[in-house]
Amino acid sequence: MALRRLVWAVLVGSAVVPGMNSGCSSSPSTPTTPTVAVPNPPPGATAAMVSEGSRLYSQGSCSLCHGQGGRNGQWGPDLTDSVFLHNSGTFEEIAAVIAAGVPADRFKSPNSQSQFFMQPRGGMALSDEQLRALAAYVWTLSHPG
Repeated sequence: MALRRLVWAVLVGSAVVPGMNSGCSSSPSTPTTPTVAVPNPPPGATAAMVSEGSRLYSQGSCSLCHGQGGRNGQWGPDLTDSVFLHNSGTFEEIAAVIAAGVPADRFKSPNSQSQFFMQPRGGMALSDEQLRALAAYVWTLSHPG
């Protein structure tokens, strides 16, 4: 859980990274390049894709339904646990759900209302590359470390 918090903090740019000079030391120090923990991307994805996916998730419609960081969303299911409502949780299956959306009659979120559904591509104009980046980020939410 602590690693997941560190990863999320790094992705949103609010982490204090060991090895960085905080300005509180009375002795001079040589600036160092911080070592940043990057989430382990799914097979077929890269850390850069995960980073781009995090940006898309936070700035797009995803966080409105699923909540920041994939939890406590008002309408969409929690994306941080190991329970997958519409697939078994592989990277390719997550990408397929994002691409196709989820019709109201198949929507299984415990938070959902009967008329609620997920639009294809989350209702966003995502390129195929952006869609895969978003899927890579969503995959990391339930596969920490």
